[in-house]
Amino acid sequence: SCGDVAFWTETIAQALKMVDKSKTANLEGPAAVAIPMLSLRLFSNAFCNPEALPVVVADAEKIIAVAKSPISSSNKNVRLSVATLLHNAAVYIHSLSSNGGTKDLEGVAIEIITACNDILTNYRSFEGEAIYRTLVSAGTLLLAIPTCHKRLTGSSWIPIHNIRSSSSSITIG
Repeated sequence: SCGDVAFWTETIAQALKMVDKSKTANLEGPAAVAIPMLSLRLFSNAFCNPEALPVVVADAEKIIAVAKSPISSSNKNVRLSVATLLHNAAVYIHSLSSNGGTKDLEGVAIEIITACNDILTNYRSFEGEAIYRTLVSAGTLLLAIPTCHKRLTGSSWIPIHNIRSSSSSITIG
């Protein structure tokens, strides 16, 4: 059943394998979009599912690494799935901050913030909603783990004053 840890362990493991294989398979057509997008959505939803949480947290580093590959996708649904995964993982980590439970996930938080920075500095083609989720993810983690910014010294962060929005889009630069 879906509430079973064994089910989630197998499902997450299979999704990670599929995404890994798809990186080297030079997929074209619908599979090139479907595999990363649906895997990212599975991981995103797992961060919100109490039965899946133990598995997704145990594999969080692998899952966030998987999210970094399709950041450069030309497909807007894949880009939105990346931003959603980063957001849901950030919200989960923030939920642990009230009881000091973020220590074990600080490395994952750094990877998420690094991915957010990558999106904001290198992939200006992201749609407004994906940029919004990315900004919220970074801010949420910086609030959850105030020492995160110290580990990021030397990285080139996008200046916030370079982000402008209109009713339909967000412009960076």
